[in-house]
Amino acid sequence: MQKETWVSMVTIWLAIAVISVGTYAYFTDTESSVGNTMTAGVLNLRVDGSDPYSGQLINIMDLKPEVTRYSNTIPVTVNDNPGKIYKRVTVTCDKSLDTVIWFDLNVRGEQIILTGVKKLSEINNVWIYLGDFPADTVIPVVQSFTLEKCLPEWTGKEQCAFKEEFSVEQINDPTIPDNCYNPYGGVCPGDLT
Repeated sequence: MQKETWVSMVTIWLAIAVISVGTYAYFTDTESSVGNTMTAGVLNLRVDGSDPYSGQLINIMDLKPEVTRYSNTIPVTVNDNPGKIYKRVTVTCDKSLDTVIWFDLNVRGEQIILTGVKKLSEINNVWIYLGDFPADTVIPVVQSFTLEKCLPEWTGKEQCAFKEEFSVEQINDPTIPDNCYNPYGGVCPGDLT
């Protein structure tokens, strides 16, 4: 009789278990989204409204001792994202003319390299930090060149040929360009740790 009672109880418990599982109801709902995309950002630099730029930015004629000649304003724009902007001049001159020409640089109305501080030979092939700028900002850049008063005996037809380069880097990029000069003081922005 005990065995029959035990079998009956097990059967009742199993029946209750089966019935109780079937009586619970949970609500569920699933939503799906399709067509999701992820796109890398863009950091784009325009010089004088062009990308890529190919052309002459500077053409200074008739440079005379103690007379300052200015470049046209070069509008530099960092598009789409903020960036750190640098510029570099690579110069080749007849008879070391670059050693007697003072160079100054004006960015957004602020003279960041003053006349009498750097000669053209000192900034040759040097990346000059212009600053961090927000996206879609036009940055006017003006350069000037002043020939020293005391010159060696030259013919007056000496020339300098140079390449102007502008570069933009992502604001949080820790890379510092090789041969960099920060006219605001200190080291060039980058990984300062």
